[in-house]
Amino acid sequence: MTRYVIVCHPQLKQRLTSGVCNVIGASCLLHGLVWAVVPLTGVGSTGYVYEPSGLSCTPDWEPDNVGYISGLFVAAFVLPVILSTFSFVCIQRQVCCVLQITPLIKCIYDINVIFCFYIHHVYQTAN
Repeated sequence: MTRYVIVCHPQLKQRLTSGVCNVIGASCLLHGLVWAVVPLTGVGSTGYVYEPSGLSCTPDWEPDNVGYISGLFVAAFVLPVILSTFSFVCIQRQVCCVLQITPLIKCIYDINVIFCFYIHHVYQTAN
């Protein structure tokens, strides 16, 4: 999001102090910890189970955990994808306006950026 602010709203970049960036980083860390610790607490019927390989564990994806699974999907996957897509599309539009790119090249560039972003995000989410 810092790239979005610097590229699309340069008048706000002086507000991006190290303290603000530290708060944003700590918020991301806390967000991840909350979703990782919930199964450890045993709230409801959530928990971790071994994957078929037996080498690692994963949240229990059984139907009893619909609330946790839905929340995890929305908060840990959908929300970051929406925020990242919005940020990258706005940055891409700003760059195209500055460089005065023709509509055909812009369309090809849009498809390429969005495709590469989703491949990268899915890969990062899977690992």
